[in-house]
Amino acid sequence: MKNKRTSTGESGKELKDVPQDRLAPYVSRSDNNDLEKDRLLQELQVHQFELEMQNDELRRTNEELEMQRIRFLGIYELAPIGYFILDNHGNIRDVNSAGSQLLDIDKADLLGRRFISFIEITDRDHFHRFFHDIIDRHEKRNCQIQFTSYSGQTFFGQLEGTAIDGFLPRSATCYLAVIDISERIEAVAKLEETKERLELALEASDAGTWEYDYATGKIFLNDSSFGLCGIDNITYTGEYHSFLDIVHSNDRYMVDQHLRTCINHEKEVDIEFTIVRNKEKCHVSMRGHLIRRPENVKRFVGTIMDISEKKRLESEAQQLKVEQQRNITKAIITTEATERKRISESLHAGVCQLLYGIKLNIQQMGALKSPDDPLANMSKLVDLAIKETRNIAFELAPSILNDFGLPITIEEICKRLSTPRLTIRSETKGLNKRLSSSLETCVFRMIQDLINNAIKHSGAGEVVVKVNRGHALEITVTDNGKGFDPESLTGNTQGTGLRNVSSKAKLYDGTVDVKSQPGKGTCVKIVLNKLTD
Repeated sequence: MKNKRTSTGESGKELKDVPQDRLAPYVSRSDNNDLEKDRLLQELQVHQFELEMQNDELRRTNEELEMQRIRFLGIYELAPIGYFILDNHGNIRDVNSAGSQLLDIDKADLLGRRFISFIEITDRDHFHRFFHDIIDRHEKRNCQIQFTSYSGQTFFGQLEGTAIDGFLPRSATCYLAVIDISERIEAVAKLEETKERLELALEASDAGTWEYDYATGKIFLNDSSFGLCGIDNITYTGEYHSFLDIVHSNDRYMVDQHLRTCINHEKEVDIEFTIVRNKEKCHVSMRGHLIRRPENVKRFVGTIMDISEKKRLESEAQQLKVEQQRNITKAIITTEATERKRISESLHAGVCQLLYGIKLNIQQMGALKSPDDPLANMSKLVDLAIKETRNIAFELAPSILNDFGLPITIEEICKRLSTPRLTIRSETKGLNKRLSSSLETCVFRMIQDLINNAIKHSGAGEVVVKVNRGHALEITVTDNGKGFDPESLTGNTQGTGLRNVSSKAKLYDGTVDVKSQPGKGTCVKIVLNKLTD
């Protein structure tokens, strides 16, 4: 121990005695080692911090991936359409619940099966080309395929497919989406059937279709409409004015206003008008309604139907109805005239003769002593009775009409019905040639009804009757009475006299025009266009 201390001391003594320039390299080398260690330690700490940050980032990424995986699985499993994952040989590697339900087989039993085994034999070649286009060309494809489920039920499916490459060569995976479109296919088939039936019905009923496009403002016609309207699809441009050119000029403005109103206010189109087809006028009916399509696309669609035959039948039916009504009215007038004549003759030949006999017997009883004699009063009453009976007989059936004609008869009735307070005068032109007996009777009755109306209701002081014969027979009865509002005569408020006049005028295709104002009198004008029975 003593020696060791001695040597140590000696060594220490020796180091003290060593020059500083000789010790410097050793001291510098030791400091460098310490610096290197500090640098390495610092770098290790930095790398440790970076690794911790990367670890945190990886952990967050893994959590997000796990969440996305869960969401994807939820979407994948709960999706309303079938998803299939196939290997490059067409075997099913995975399927969601909707896919297994489409094929009516459990997922566990479905995995590993060939997807093509569930496809109808007639569509397998189609699917084979579809599948290899996806796998070999890596192109997105879609097609429609008919499937047969595990239970044997058939359905139509819309396939959408794409491919994703794997890590190994020729290990691409095919992802398929399958949508059941059986209802859509059935609806399309029914629509086509309905369309065929509609075309057959339109062809059988001589009708066509039209369509208005809001975007272009054009009206499109089908082939049946071209034939119906007598135009060709070359000259017809579809422009709105081009369609209006088809319409007859008399109806063009009316059709234009109706179509514009319906299109702008989205109302149903329902209009009848005439067109010129092969230089002949034809009646057509145009109907249509608005159809809204996806993305708010609006179009008017409808039909155009030839109703010329319908209009002809309606016209014939109306003419027949008018003719029947005319015959009924004629029969009533004839029966009325016959009965009037019978009563008139009875009054003239019976009652008047009896009254004349009474008057002669009174006169034979002796000269009247005074005006106040009862016999004198009785004679006056008999004279009044004779005069009244003759007037009634004249009004019922004026024999003067058959003997001397219409002008004399009109003049006579004006004289008979005139009073000190009411002057009735007549003017006739063009009646040198006599009319038929029934027409003269009808004219007389109409004038008689109008004069009686003026006497009862107008309070007039003068009535003028004018009859003028030209191409038509015009009858005008004017008074200077209190007048009235002609609109008050519509419907049931029209008097019996005017109704009789109107019904008689219709027998000869006549019209009745009443003009009147309160306080300004009344003018009734009758025009008879048919002067033969």
